[in-house]
Amino acid sequence: MPSEKSRYLNKRCGKLSPLDFDKLVSHIPKLGIERMATILWMAAERNEILRKALTVAIGLQLVNGNVEKAKVFIDYALDFNDHVSYKKDGHGLILDEIQTTLANLDFSLNKEFIIHIAQYTLEKGHEVAMNFEDDWEWTSSLMQLEEWLGKINAT
Repeated sequence: MPSEKSRYLNKRCGKLSPLDFDKLVSHIPKLGIERMATILWMAAERNEILRKALTVAIGLQLVNGNVEKAKVFIDYALDFNDHVSYKKDGHGLILDEIQTTLANLDFSLNKEFIIHIAQYTLEKGHEVAMNFEDDWEWTSSLMQLEEWLGKINAT
């Protein structure tokens, strides 16, 4: 049975896609890296959440363990208006990409950096949580990041 959210999203999208999501995802690699990069960037030009998620994910890879440079990317990605309407969803993607990027760094070389940036992200994330009219998704992503950080600290 479809959820209320999926019914809302389907109404918002108009006609149903002739490809179901799983089939679409399975064929995306056939577009090639260059074409996908172009499509992503074109979409990111119009989508602030995607732009921030891409920027922070790439930025964290480029800073080579420099905490101060990494904080610049985190601050950029977590900078929102004073009020984020419930109509604007998807912000959790930013936190998810920060976690995924940190998880993919070489842990043996970057453990202190990973922990420090994850903690900094959590602090900033909790600070901006009050800006969200409906913070369920944001809070959920923060909780996932906290759980992940707990596992990292335990190792």
